[in-house]
Amino acid sequence: MSGVDSERLYKHTLKTESGKHPLYSPERMEAQADHILMEFEGYERNTRWDAIELKDTLSYGIKPAWPRT
Repeated sequence: MSGVDSERLYKHTLKTESGKHPLYSPERMEAQADHILMEFEGYERNTRWDAIELKDTLSYGIKPAWPRT
């Protein structure tokens, strides 16, 4: 993926795993998903939401809509 700052992307991922932005509730997870979506859109990449099911709960995932290289 040209034009993507991999170090910045990595740092965002670490923040979701650390205590700084813990994913302790569905609302917090949704807010983090919105943030990740905005980050991808900042790279001017097309993204789409896909519904997934986790333990009888409907959830959503963000999938990049660009080809892998």
